[in-house]
Amino acid sequence: FFLSAFLGKGRRYIGKHEFLCLSIGIIGAYIAYTYNAPHIAFLAALTIDIAGAFPTYKSVRKRPRDEPLFPWKLTCLSALLNLLSVVALFTIGDESWYAFIFGLYYLIANFLILSPLLRYHKSWIF
Repeated sequence: FFLSAFLGKGRRYIGKHEFLCLSIGIIGAYIAYTYNAPHIAFLAALTIDIAGAFPTYKSVRKRPRDEPLFPWKLTCLSALLNLLSVVALFTIGDESWYAFIFGLYYLIANFLILSPLLRYHKSWIF
């Protein structure tokens, strides 16, 4: 988190968006640990990821030339493979709905970010 907040944007402070995401994570982890409620940690992680994905999605829609294509192709491939592995584990009873829901969200969110890039670069998935 701190590497991406400080080094990823070339600045030396945490902005409002980063502070909000960090606060949600800390509060979610505290509630999950205190009340033994892992679903709260899951909801906090999902909220943080959505909060991080939304500005990226807006940025990619406005200026797709600023975002490289290959890392997002690789991220979508990893999300697809992750979801397939979760489905395989789910069918034998070794995985929970939380992992499936997060894996599905992760694939959809990353593909939504990838799709404007594919249109801009006139590329196909692979």
